[in-house]
Amino acid sequence: MNPFEHNIVSLLYAIKGKSESYLEQIEENRFQNLKERSDRAEQIVKKTYLLAEEALKITKRFEMKGKPDGMHGGIGEPETAYFNLMGIWNKTVALVGGEVDMGRIDVINHIPDPFPAIECHGRDLEEILYHVAKNAAQAVSEGGKIIVRAHVGLSRYSEQAAFISISDTGNGIPNEHLKYVFQPFYTTKPMNEGNGMGLFLAKTLVRKNRGMISLSSFIGYGSTFTLEFPLKH
Repeated sequence: MNPFEHNIVSLLYAIKGKSESYLEQIEENRFQNLKERSDRAEQIVKKTYLLAEEALKITKRFEMKGKPDGMHGGIGEPETAYFNLMGIWNKTVALVGGEVDMGRIDVINHIPDPFPAIECHGRDLEEILYHVAKNAAQAVSEGGKIIVRAHVGLSRYSEQAAFISISDTGNGIPNEHLKYVFQPFYTTKPMNEGNGMGLFLAKTLVRKNRGMISLSSFIGYGSTFTLEFPLKH
């Protein structure tokens, strides 16, 4: 079983586990009346449907028979394309603005233009930036900031690589929660605001393109997601 197939199986088991857990709560009469049980059952069905729908979207997005890349742990061979990083970021902000009120946030852009070509499919990078930027926007209160930076540096393999960081001035993430951030279905948001799949998808797409993603966060100061990709030679 390749890494992506393993992730899909994990998603399906998570759906199964959550459904069984909710049903146990109903069967054990943890609710005071029939109306409460009925409403809870309806929420469970909706949540399970959304989770299953996300799993199906993932299977359509990737090739199930991709070959792992040994050096970076990627999935399959990425299609590379030349694109304008500044343009993709501006498009990302517009997309996030369709779901989150970006007018209350100060978005600061430190992307050099032009920027060297990155070995990552343009559509994948759009989706990666979208999920990370949306997470940052949801974490920031009115008057807060999102800061994006890009530079060229040395990777852990002593090769030139592109680094893109997205920082926010939100409340930060407690240390005990950091290990769960990239796991599927992990979310602290209400059911109608998030399903815990965005950062999981971002990490999966980063790995598909032989990149890396990391997170640093400090309570009271905010969080920074850093993306690393090989440069196009």
